[in-house]
Amino acid sequence: MRNNKMIKHSATALFLLFLSITSGCQPDIEIPTFTSTPDAPATATLPPPTSTVTLTPTEVPISSLPVDVLVQKFIDGNVDDFSSLNVEQKMLFSQAYAEKLNQEVNAAIYNQRYYINPKTFSMSELNDGSSKQERTIQINLPAYKDDEGYLVIKNLDGKWVRIEDSLGVDWSMVVDDPNDSRINWPTSSKGPSKPQWLAGLDESGKEGAAIIKPIIILDPVIGEIALENDYGKLVQNIPILDVNQIDSAGNPLSARLSLLIIGGDFRIFEEGVDQMTSVSAGAEIEDYGKFWQAIKRNPNKVYYLIVSQDQPYNLSLTWNINANNWSGLILGDGSFKSFRDGLEVNDLLVLIGYSLIKKD
Repeated sequence: MRNNKMIKHSATALFLLFLSITSGCQPDIEIPTFTSTPDAPATATLPPPTSTVTLTPTEVPISSLPVDVLVQKFIDGNVDDFSSLNVEQKMLFSQAYAEKLNQEVNAAIYNQRYYINPKTFSMSELNDGSSKQERTIQINLPAYKDDEGYLVIKNLDGKWVRIEDSLGVDWSMVVDDPNDSRINWPTSSKGPSKPQWLAGLDESGKEGAAIIKPIIILDPVIGEIALENDYGKLVQNIPILDVNQIDSAGNPLSARLSLLIIGGDFRIFEEGVDQMTSVSAGAEIEDYGKFWQAIKRNPNKVYYLIVSQDQPYNLSLTWNINANNWSGLILGDGSFKSFRDGLEVNDLLVLIGYSLIKKD
């Protein structure tokens, strides 16, 4: 009996010894404690947001835009190619654009006593009873290219006119090389060794140097205005148009009216035709003269205008002409630069030229 008790005590002692050994091998378990902060609001950590897709609206075709919006976009530089427009849209755009341009210009040209009549391009008395509208010159005219490639212009009478010899004309071209292949130059098999139509084109770097640009003469009119000059003579002019506004694809957008002074040995040549057939304007243009008859027989035509780069020099050769007594006219260097570069100015350009070459 005693032996049994001893065995039980020994077993108990061994068990307690085992527990003490094994408990020393276990790592301490740290029980976290939480300290509440009454002043701090409870927050929750949210999962990162999922990525989103930004939808870009489909670009609206310019052909679906209202014409006034399209005009403003072009002026702002946001649209520069109108090739996608149909013929009717081109026509409507050119009308709206020309109207916008005309809002900015000096449309009435006058001095203390006269104004330039927009029908005759001669002087009329300010007190003739005409209205402001009747004195207004439409300097910018609507212009576009039709489906066949012809230039179409709305003339001063409000009629659309197709320019039949306008196919293939580069309206942005500025030529100063007498060998430029874009022009079918007049021939010079007879007469002076130096072709007369070269006047100014072979004077590079000199005072008489010239350039060539395409122009249009619609309904030919001889105007006479009293520009100041050494002889107190009326100065004759012919209204001309140049396509000064085109888009990046070369599409015409509007045409600008200018006055061309005719003087000296101003001549008309024809592409590919001997220069000896040319006719000279002489000192004055006469209605029955060959020069004017050559123009009158060919209304609504394209010509290449040879015009001096040094306008002040040529004006000094022609009676020292100036426009100091007129409001709304610009001539000299400012006129030439605007004509050459297609720049919009607020006045009516007056140019003095050497010759015209009629396009074939």
